[in-house]
Amino acid sequence: MKPIRLIILFAIIGFASCKFSTEVENNEKDKAEAEKVSAQFYDFLSQKKLLEARALFHPALLLSNDSAKFMEFLGNLSNQAPHVTERKLDHWQTKVTKGLNAGSVYALFYVNKFEGGSDLKVSMILQKDDSNHIRIINYNASPEGFK
Repeated sequence: MKPIRLIILFAIIGFASCKFSTEVENNEKDKAEAEKVSAQFYDFLSQKKLLEARALFHPALLLSNDSAKFMEFLGNLSNQAPHVTERKLDHWQTKVTKGLNAGSVYALFYVNKFEGGSDLKVSMILQKDDSNHIRIINYNASPEGFK
């Protein structure tokens, strides 16, 4: 009877120490998925498709912002789009967790070069929504650089 109890005890300890989540950081495939959304966003802006660009933002972000001001913000970005001569991914980070506490966060940092030689540093944070679509949760542009 004792060997069975020991087997059960070891099985319980082994099961309790199992991880129910796996984490993957800085995977090229995850970066590529986030870059697709980013490319769509910039394509929509350059084509003045503001409603389509708006649809790429996470619902939580849209709910927390005034809709008219948000559309004005997208309009301003769209007006700048034709003046961008180069958009370069400077660096990136991703973190995808699968399992019990599933979630995905992607950070893309771009340098946008404009006609006339000025640079604009852009950080874009993306996250999967409840429908498992990658959406923009934060967009920040600064001539001073990444913070």
